[in-house]
Amino acid sequence: MVFSLTNYFHERRRLSNGIWLNGFVLCAGGWLLIVAVSSGQMWLLIPILLLGLVLLVAFALGIYGLIIFLLHNARQVWRRESHSLANLLGLLLALGLSIYVIWQALVLQGVIPSPLVWLFSFMPSLLFYIFLNVWNFLTMSLVYQLNRPRYRQQAIVVLGAGLIDGERVSGLLAGRIKRAITFYQQQQAKGGPTPLLVFSGGQGSDATVCGA
Repeated sequence: MVFSLTNYFHERRRLSNGIWLNGFVLCAGGWLLIVAVSSGQMWLLIPILLLGLVLLVAFALGIYGLIIFLLHNARQVWRRESHSLANLLGLLLALGLSIYVIWQALVLQGVIPSPLVWLFSFMPSLLFYIFLNVWNFLTMSLVYQLNRPRYRQQAIVVLGAGLIDGERVSGLLAGRIKRAITFYQQQQAKGGPTPLLVFSGGQGSDATVCGA
């Protein structure tokens, strides 16, 4: 836990922080389970059983939840962002996972020939790896929400994003701009230094105007 906190306060944006945090939760759960069983205090098993139930449900329904999350995210991106290939990756991944679910159902029914089953036998391991990465990313996304920058910043950098139809500000970019302006005003109200607003990016090949 100390190592996880040290890494987090050193660099809050590292995805490895989620790995250490999830590892700590699993180790702590295992240790509490051993203590509860060895001490005979069954009331200690309640939080362990609840945690185990949550993890079990997450692993059992993880792929279905991931498909629903990706489809919802793809819908939001399609409505608010440009229709580029990069913004469709979530939808493509959701379709791929849906095909895998159908594939597994056909395998269980014995419809798929054995050679093809052996050829794609690596898929469960690959999906498990993807699920762990998504779980780790979501963990760090939730933890990062606790981050509250102090009102003493010298500069505020707004990361650029593509424009819709080459000329309209997307929802993602608009949210970044509004958040930067809000923080700028809050720092001014708190008596902090006047920060420099830096809008990164430039004019893309498909843009008719130069955006952030």
